[in-house]
Amino acid sequence: MAALPDFAHQTSAQPAAGRTPVGPGTGGAASTPPAPKREQILRGAREVFLTSGYDGASMGEIARVAGVSKGTLYVYFASKEDLFAALVTEECSRTAEACFELDPDAPTEATLRALASRYIEAMLEPAHIRTVRMVIGVAEKLPIIGRAYLEASQEAGVLRLSGWLRAKMAQGDLAIADVEMAAWQFVLGCQGKLIMPMVFGDPSRPDEAATAQVVNHMVGSFLAAFAGPRLAPYAPAGTAASADSPSRNVG
Repeated sequence: MAALPDFAHQTSAQPAAGRTPVGPGTGGAASTPPAPKREQILRGAREVFLTSGYDGASMGEIARVAGVSKGTLYVYFASKEDLFAALVTEECSRTAEACFELDPDAPTEATLRALASRYIEAMLEPAHIRTVRMVIGVAEKLPIIGRAYLEASQEAGVLRLSGWLRAKMAQGDLAIADVEMAAWQFVLGCQGKLIMPMVFGDPSRPDEAATAQVVNHMVGSFLAAFAGPRLAPYAPAGTAASADSPSRNVG
């Protein structure tokens, strides 16, 4: 999930009217917003980590940028490791909620396309790329950081997507033997070709055509492999076969 985005543009995801999103954290209870002082610290920490990297950041500098005393900072976070892990966890969780808010009553192909587009866009954010590099750089020395990132990002997305896939299986749109494996296949397939080169130093951001190519391939191959009785035989939207299949993409 895109990590360390600007707090000012982050709000807890709320389901659209009439929708019942599938996944953890959607039981109807509103998320408790972070305390103002804690959020203030996380804002400052975000700025320092993105500017200086994990190793270059200090608790003193974070306190200065956040506008709090070091004593106050240590009341909320016992160490730089704890602060970075909390920042990664909270921001990845918010992004997972935004990207993987999936309506089980919406058309299957359209939902997968929208998900792939949102997810790729989030992964391409410069802050995300820098954060992934930081996490990779410290994960061997501080495995708790790597674990926090993985749990709050890919694993959270896979969990939410798996719940939606099971709902679609119950409707007859999909037929999947290993739901979790299929969800991993979709999530990692969306990011591999476009995101990995940037993580490892390619400065060029993929254009819209490259993103569309990945979205089309991932959704097409996924449904070709897992279309259930209501969608089979699957053919991409706009083809002759899809036009002859009235049952396709039924909510």
